[in-house]
Amino acid sequence: MLETPQGQEQLALSPVLITLFKGVLYQDQSPELWRALLELQARVRDHAGVFNLELMLDEAEGFAYLRQRPAADDEPDLPRLVPRRQLGYAVSLLLALLRKKLAEHDAGGGEARLILSREQIVDLVQVFTPAASNEARLVDRIDADINKVVELGFLRRLRGQQDQFEVRRILKAFVDAQWLSDLDQRLAEYRGAAGRWRRKTAGRDMSDAGQFDFAESDARAGFRLQRFELYNWGTFDKRVWVLDPRGENSLVTGDIGSGKSTLVDALTTLLVPANRITYNKAAGADSRERTLRSYVLGHYKSERADTGFAAKAVPLRDHNSYSVILGHFYNEGYDRHVTLAQVFWFRDTQGQPARFYIVADRPLSIMADFSAFGHDIKDLRKRLRAGRDVEVFDSIPPYGAALRRRFGIGNEQAHQLINQTVSQKSVGNQTEFVRGHMLEPVSGRGPYRAAHRAFRRPGPRAPRRARKPGRRSRRSIRSSRMPRITPS
Repeated sequence: MLETPQGQEQLALSPVLITLFKGVLYQDQSPELWRALLELQARVRDHAGVFNLELMLDEAEGFAYLRQRPAADDEPDLPRLVPRRQLGYAVSLLLALLRKKLAEHDAGGGEARLILSREQIVDLVQVFTPAASNEARLVDRIDADINKVVELGFLRRLRGQQDQFEVRRILKAFVDAQWLSDLDQRLAEYRGAAGRWRRKTAGRDMSDAGQFDFAESDARAGFRLQRFELYNWGTFDKRVWVLDPRGENSLVTGDIGSGKSTLVDALTTLLVPANRITYNKAAGADSRERTLRSYVLGHYKSERADTGFAAKAVPLRDHNSYSVILGHFYNEGYDRHVTLAQVFWFRDTQGQPARFYIVADRPLSIMADFSAFGHDIKDLRKRLRAGRDVEVFDSIPPYGAALRRRFGIGNEQAHQLINQTVSQKSVGNQTEFVRGHMLEPVSGRGPYRAAHRAFRRPGPRAPRRARKPGRRSRRSIRSSRMPRITPS
């Protein structure tokens, strides 16, 4: 069949369609597929039309892609094959600046490709961002935006030069000329607003410093909890339980014993270092009432043992089960996703649960990413390590450092303060609260020893007067007059 002209045409058509369904087809990257696309353009359009897609072909710029065909008024709404992506302010601003730079490059009539270094891109964006006390953190955020644009396909890293980027010409299709005509006015507004912010911060007027988080509402600024999932945690047993606040403020209510503190303790476990956690603290319970072991096993009641009067906890699960807690956070202003997760299991029947920690820069879920891995927990760990934008840790220090780095928490003391904000019932003495939870611990031993050494150190001695020659001191005269005793 493939020896006929129709068969050969079909053989040439397949790789073209597959490439277009996967993304963008560039002339400079795939010249043979580009020639085949020009020859089979009509058939490509027919095949794409079956999926309600249309071919967008720009021969002058040398790229082609498939786009969802807009439905007419009398046509039914079909499911979208090409998903839409809502971009945050930072990524949108970077795309706009790159599009403007591409237009200026084309007007200059220089090289066909526009190559920018990382430093040039950072300089482009910094003009329109508010001044930050931590310049390194601002540059890290811009680097993350650059990686996002690379992932979207509008920038391409040069081979062997990780800090050099080519601006892809498909950006001209994404940011059209009509939108670009209004860009100068918009950028002037952004530049003026950023300048006003710098002038205010230079004068220490920080009353409206939060206005540049670039979210739609100040109430949704920062990283906010989008989804919280539990599997085999406390009395939440046998299936995945989901709390879905979607970044809004949420109120958890229920009767005594309904699981409110269990939810709070799971969130505390996710965010707070293990040595700082006191479970059921919001209810004022004793520190030994609930433990990590009781939550993983699912202790739900106590009953008297067969012998003696001691009470024994009754678990919902045995030591062959595993537990997962997961929280997905999203920063609307910077379009950043962060997922935190912890996995618990037992190595033996008597000890505390073992665990490992996960930090991901994309949304994860228990059903999609923490199930169907077999019977060995090592297979789950191996699969997660191989995942995109996922870090797996075996101990709390690197996990805590990764958490603080993504959330912008300055130090461990501020990190530990989360435990108080999650489960604080009353502040009590304000001075003791500030000393115990907000001020960095300082040892007085070093300054004391330094002061003690300075106090004991002898000062400069006065110069001695020279004795006249031939004159003996009084001590030498007295010693010469003392009788000598000779033993018999």
